[in-house]
Amino acid sequence: MSKTLKMNWKMKKFFLLFIVLAFAAFQVNAWRNKVEGTKRFITGLPLSIEVEGYVMRNARVGLLNSLISDACGITAIRITDATAQKIKEQGLPFFENAKISRSDKARHRSPVFYEDWQKMPPRSRLSIGESMIMWASSCAGRSGIPFEQIVDGLTGGSGYVSGGRGYSEMYVFPDQKLFVHAFVD
Repeated sequence: MSKTLKMNWKMKKFFLLFIVLAFAAFQVNAWRNKVEGTKRFITGLPLSIEVEGYVMRNARVGLLNSLISDACGITAIRITDATAQKIKEQGLPFFENAKISRSDKARHRSPVFYEDWQKMPPRSRLSIGESMIMWASSCAGRSGIPFEQIVDGLTGGSGYVSGGRGYSEMYVFPDQKLFVHAFVD
C-alpha cells in the first residue's frame, strides 16, 4: 500500500509540475504575441505619432473568414505626452505630415496611406452611436480596451479622425493620449 501511495504522490507532483510549466509557457507566448502585435501595429502608424506601451485590442474573426469576411475590432495604443502636447498646440496642421505610415521592409509590408485627417466636433453621448468605434465595439465587444476613455474622446471635441480602406477609421484623442483603429470587414 505504501508503494501505491508513493506512486500516486509522484504522479501528482509530475502532473502539478506539468501544469505549472504549461501555464508558464502560455504566459511567455502571450507576452511574445503582445510584443509582436504591438510592433506590427506601430508600423501602420504615421511616423509623427509617437507611442508607448502595448496595444490594447478587442477583435472578433468569424469562423467562415475564408469564405465570408467577418472580422471587426478596436485596437488602441497610448501616444506619448510629447505627441499629445504637439497635437494640442498645433491642431490640424500636426496631421499634414501624418498621411503615410511607417513601413516594415523586413516583413514586406506596404505602408498605409491615410485620408485627410479631420477635427471632430464635440458630440453628446447619444449622438456617437453612428461612429465606427461604436459599430466595431457592438461587434467585437468592449473588454481589453479603454472604452470609457475612447467614449470621452468621441464626445470631448478634441479628437481627430481619418478614414481607411473599407470600413475602417483611425482616431487620435490627445486629451486621452490614445490612437485608436476601429474596423469592420
